[in-house]
Amino acid sequence: MVAFQKAVIVALCAMLVAGLGAAVFFDQYYYVNLPSDPDQKVGRVHQLTVNHGAVRYGTQEEVNRFRLAKTYALIGLVCGGIAAILNVNYRVFAPTFSSPDS
Repeated sequence: MVAFQKAVIVALCAMLVAGLGAAVFFDQYYYVNLPSDPDQKVGRVHQLTVNHGAVRYGTQEEVNRFRLAKTYALIGLVCGGIAAILNVNYRVFAPTFSSPDS
């Protein structure tokens, strides 16, 4: 049973890392690669706010991808919280403390 509990907690933590990683990746990628002015020819007319307030313009597909990454980040945070609660309850990854003398 302990192996199953560990597997669930590790899987939830992996979802946390994946969700936050996707959000950070798209935030930085769009900050660097999208224009700061609308571009009618390419279709980048939808406003995005990335990297703590920088305004960029992207296509509707890019906006949808960005919103999906932010949603995955929120889901990942919830999964991380659930993993923390489960670890407190099950104590499968209990901290080990060594004495200061050793």
